[in-house]
Amino acid sequence: MAEIDESNKKYFQLVAFDITQLNSDVIRAFKKVYPINTNPDLSEIVSGEVEFYTYCVTNWG
Repeated sequence: MAEIDESNKKYFQLVAFDITQLNSDVIRAFKKVYPINTNPDLSEIVSGEVEFYTYCVTNWG
């Protein structure tokens, strides 16, 4: 989960550990924006439209 402002948030998911290309983790970020005070079901989040995939270092936060 990532806050995008004080009243909204988006979700992302760790999907791979790629040691063959950039030796880093791969996440996918979902497009839907949720109100900050909601707790959607995980199946709802992961069935949503993906906005982008990217390499990152997840242990940095």
